[in-house]
Amino acid sequence: MSISEILREYYWLHDSVITGWNWAASNRLVLEIEVNMNQEDDTEGDDFREIILIFEGCTLVDELNEGFNGFSTGDAGIFNADEVKESTSPTARKGIELAMDYNNYDGKGEEFVLIKVFADKVSVIDAHKKYRDPKTNDGVKSYKGKPNNPSWRERDHWHRHNPNKTGKDDAMLDKNGNPVPKYSKASYIEPSP
Repeated sequence: MSISEILREYYWLHDSVITGWNWAASNRLVLEIEVNMNQEDDTEGDDFREIILIFEGCTLVDELNEGFNGFSTGDAGIFNADEVKESTSPTARKGIELAMDYNNYDGKGEEFVLIKVFADKVSVIDAHKKYRDPKTNDGVKSYKGKPNNPSWRERDHWHRHNPNKTGKDDAMLDKNGNPVPKYSKASYIEPSP
């Protein structure tokens, strides 16, 4: 995926949080991001999805010249993300500019950070990617279970989106294809063994 495709897919990272920052090598940056997928106001509350962005052959530029080069504790709330180019050359590397508030939980509060990350290659890992069945047009979304989450959320499961929904009360399909309310117990489908 290109940076512009990633930004479009994940709502320009608006209202997202970087929860992990790892320089995997001298020029490989791995960001763990919780993306707020509820940008269309079709559900109540936030619907965060965890993704991992990997920048290969990258360069980080601190636009404020304050020595920011990542963090090992805390998190950073993104309030703006844009695609940028390293120069005006047609072959210049593309990158991402992130405006964010960084909080390392030291009691001093948040710090405004403005960085650019240019990379030779960018990839995304999304365990909760939504897939569409080309024959039935059913939207299917897989979720990796998380220990200590309530009920179904601690186990791997699927949700099938109802292509004929009229609202929240029939937004999902159960395992037999019957309409059920969004995130109701019947909407959580266990994978077959």
